[in-house]
Amino acid sequence: MSTPAPDEKDTPPGRGLLDQARVSYETHVRTCARCARDDQVCRAAELLKRTYDNFRRTARRSRGAEFRTLPENHQSDR
Repeated sequence: MSTPAPDEKDTPPGRGLLDQARVSYETHVRTCARCARDDQVCRAAELLKRTYDNFRRTARRSRGAEFRTLPENHQSDR
């Protein structure tokens, strides 16, 4: 087994996937000829965006579960 890179040690699980999905989407939209030509995102960009949104939604839900398990955190303050 390999050890994680120094910058990956502090990254919570899943955060790397979220960042990677965002970068993949942004890079595609910047470099795709079809996205640039039509001034709309192509099908591949839509799928990359959907993947990013799904990761982001999952991360938000997992953070919400953490907040609900902490007794000192009162969500009624929001």
